[in-house]
Amino acid sequence: AGPEWHNKKSEKQSGDKISFKRIIIILDRSASMAGWDSFLKAKEKIEKIIDSEPDAEFALISSSNKSEIILEPTNDKSVLKKKLSELKPLLFEGKHNDCIAKAMELFKEGANNEIVIVSDFQLTDWSSGFNARLPSSVILKLLDSNPEMSANFAIMDAVAKKSVSGTVEVEFEIQNFGLEEETRMAKLSCSSGEVSREITVPARKRLKFAFPPVSEPEEKSAMITITSDTYPLDDTYHFYMGSE
Repeated sequence: AGPEWHNKKSEKQSGDKISFKRIIIILDRSASMAGWDSFLKAKEKIEKIIDSEPDAEFALISSSNKSEIILEPTNDKSVLKKKLSELKPLLFEGKHNDCIAKAMELFKEGANNEIVIVSDFQLTDWSSGFNARLPSSVILKLLDSNPEMSANFAIMDAVAKKSVSGTVEVEFEIQNFGLEEETRMAKLSCSSGEVSREITVPARKRLKFAFPPVSEPEEKSAMITITSDTYPLDDTYHFYMGSE
């Protein structure tokens, strides 16, 4: 999942003299990176970049509710990897609009300056854009730490409510983590039977739905499933069907 400028990339002008490459990595450490192994996968992607660029200098910027330089430019890859291993996500909402300006502080004249942002690109964290404009000679690369989440639906909650007629209605909440509206099938399974319905959730939205009423089940454990996707762990939800 990524913002609208996901494919932004600029190339060095022909004739420019390049002495060496300096890669400035901006690592998203906001709260959203704590879920679905996003932060672990982000660090794995960064390590692959480090190993693929043996001659480059690297710098590291942490971005959460603010951006800060946590490692000045170095060609010592062991120092970089050690610093990376020590980092954890922070419990702050992401506000990344100053991260490009912070990275520009580390540009070196005459170098092939490159910025790599590694993030889950949660839309609310990145919607404000950047407060600085990159020079045309700088390459900007965006790496999604958890690209399979871009098409992920998740069951977030479920609750059973008993009506005056004695039936039970189950309400449930669905989160669409993707950048496109999605339609899936949802099914409630309990000891009194099964019911299904179609659900449609706009991009990046969380909505509440309800199944058709069912007879009050004798066995109170129940399960909701939705059409499986590339991240199936949150496509099944077990809950207690005792009425409120």
